Amino acid sequence: MRFTRFGIHGGLFTSAMFVAFYGSPYSNLFFLLLGFLTLTGVLGVLGARRNLQGVRAHSPAFEPIPSETPVRVELPVTVEARTRFDVRARIKLTGAPELRGRAPVLERRAALALTAPPLPRGRHAVEAAELESAYPFGLLRFVRAFEAPRELLVYPRPLEELAGVTLRDARTALAARPDQSAGDLQPAGLRDHTERDGLRSVHWRASARRGRLVVQEWEGGSGDGLQVLLERRSAPGRFEEALATLSALGQLAKVAKEPLRLETQGLSATFGEGQRPWRELLEILATVDTLPEDGPPPPAASPDVIRLPRAAQRAHGH
Repeated sequence: MRFTRFGIHGGLFTSAMFVAFYGSPYSNLFFLLLGFLTLTGVLGVLGARRNLQGVRAHSPAFEPIPSETPVRVELPVTVEARTRFDVRARIKLTGAPELRGRAPVLERRAALALTAPPLPRGRHAVEAAELESAYPFGLLRFVRAFEAPRELLVYPRPLEELAGVTLRDARTALAARPDQSAGDLQPAGLRDHTERDGLRSVHWRASARRGRLVVQEWEGGSGDGLQVLLERRSAPGRFEEALATLSALGQLAKVAKEPLRLETQGLSATFGEGQRPWRELLEILATVDTLPEDGPPPPAASPDVIRLPRAAQRAHGH
């Protein structure tokens, strides 16, 4: 329990009325005013304490969140018996803005939306998770802790250039050598055409039937997946772009159900079905950092590997 700013001002005003009561000849007037203020304070304490009783919250595990996007998580809340009013929740993160949410009215079961500005990539530890209420008069704030995950994982936002493309197109665009084989690609469906698709990918017959441009999507492929070489001896800006590219490639490989093999200084691992889970790739992307220029080189890789940062890929091609 702690006083709000309004409660502090109310306490100072009440103290001034006590001084006036004993130092003024108009004691009857000040007595009535003091009685009203005292009753308001007592009702405020009892009401605020009761308003938070029976309110329970338990946050499930946080899903990884991309950087550079507003944060929003759902907090399940249950209420016993009667309705509660103006219940707030906050999750405090180490070195980052708090996640905050407010419910003007709570009945039985609800989901409180906690929001925060975009967060930088990394592991953000949870310092505190609390429910609070100052209802009904805003004089006192009662706080109650609730269970929350230990951290919020923020991974690099996938590169927008690779949004809406197929895994095969991404492999062709980024690999040191173009992928010449058609593999075992099979048509998977149609989707709306975007500016990034170009006219060559338009399915003209389906577009004529639907009255709008659509694109044929494919699934499957060679089955060999992707192999990516990440050079950590890079400038920070280019390194972050490389992580965004790798984040997009991970999503494309996951959708296509193909593995992704990552080679970099200190790590050689494959992610996908039957391999390491995709979440581990996001954890690596959230925490990996650059190395100095005199650091160890990355592992040797075949000429066909996708090399990141992309400038390093072009240099290799020359």
